[in-house]
Amino acid sequence: MKENKDRLVPLRGEMARIGEIVGYTNALALLGAFHLQRKIVFSSRMRGKAWAILCQILGEELATKLCTEYGGEVVDITGQAHIAKAYRNDTIQHLHALGLPTKAIAKELGVSEGLVCRTVAAHSRRNLHANQLPLPLLGLPTIKT
Repeated sequence: MKENKDRLVPLRGEMARIGEIVGYTNALALLGAFHLQRKIVFSSRMRGKAWAILCQILGEELATKLCTEYGGEVVDITGQAHIAKAYRNDTIQHLHALGLPTKAIAKELGVSEGLVCRTVAAHSRRNLHANQLPLPLLGLPTIKT
């Protein structure tokens, strides 16, 4: 999956290190999954709810690699809100570009329809060209330009 390096929001602190291990897009997906908890728990025993989420996002191989590296640690991800927001906005724009209705996007992401409308409108005002579509996101089809 090719990433548009010009649009990457820099990862900070431990998330930068995690990004080096699992890749930028996977690190963003982890932030999206764990942003409400404000921490990521890396179990050395590799079981439980956090382990299941890691495996679902990264696959068992990368999840094992992270748990081996961070076994037993809790990584604080506060201060990464700018990244989670950029990821959310790119996701909204990507889903809108795929033709999903506002209501479906809001329901899928757990945000208000108003937020979806404002994000799409901001995207339209910037008048991005087709070759500047959002980053390819995990589990979402990629639009070829």
